Amino acid sequence: MGVERDIEVRVLTSYNNCLEFLENFTSDFWTYNQDGTVNTLAADDIDDYDFKIFSFNEACEIFKVRENRNLPISLTLWERDYEDSIFLTIEKLENTYQDTGTHYKLNLSPGYGKRIDGALRYTDYGYYLNQLIPKLDKMGCGIAEFKCQDLDF
Repeated sequence: MGVERDIEVRVLTSYNNCLEFLENFTSDFWTYNQDGTVNTLAADDIDDYDFKIFSFNEACEIFKVRENRNLPISLTLWERDYEDSIFLTIEKLENTYQDTGTHYKLNLSPGYGKRIDGALRYTDYGYYLNQLIPKLDKMGCGIAEFKCQDLDF
């Protein structure tokens, strides 16, 4: 038996591309590997989901290519203390909102996951949302939707 934890967030941003968004998102927040490398998919990986380690510059080029091909960008981020990983997927969505920039769907899957005190399984989404919402607000993102799920499988 396992548990799948997900936080899905749709945001409206003034950022022109995913690189601008990630530059601000990882500034003083969840970040890349301790050595500056990035765990992500290769530019042409559409169905293998074979995560590899790339230099930061290589990863930036991969993100550009994937976004231009309308492919999701998937990577591993870490909390600042590097004790908990967070798998992030970013998809560019069609923007049907007026007077806004880019519309993204973020899917965050915490690794180990913080637990609600006194519960064996349930994820403490408050822990993550208390970090995520202020960060997105500080970045000037409009939050269109949040979904949290904690599923046994």
